[in-house]
Amino acid sequence: MTELDGLLLILVSVGGGLGASLRYLVDGLTTHLVSSRNSASVFPWGLLLVNATGSFVMGLVSGLVLDEFAPQAWTTVMMVGVLGGYTTFSSVSNDTVRLMREGRVWAGVFNAFGTLLIATACALTGLLITR
Repeated sequence: MTELDGLLLILVSVGGGLGASLRYLVDGLTTHLVSSRNSASVFPWGLLLVNATGSFVMGLVSGLVLDEFAPQAWTTVMMVGVLGGYTTFSSVSNDTVRLMREGRVWAGVFNAFGTLLIATACALTGLLITR
């Protein structure tokens, strides 16, 4: 491992922590706003928002990389670090199982497939904006 590889590892780690912290804030704030209007067990709107916005930014970054506007190290820090920490597939899977175990099968199906479709559309939109 070279000195630059070590620095990149540190930057990716810091970026991952920043992304995870941002995810916690966005998810928590969204959940608070939605649950204050509905006292029942709410749909995980916060994580849907996190994954949609993260996918959108990932599409933007991808477009910048394809157009060679962004250096590879910056791309790694953003994609693997910040956006890797910000977006979350495992939490979507966990929430999907929770919704289904609560008997909210259609909410679980929407969470799984809706998140996939919405996040993919957001990534494509971000990519198209930079093209």
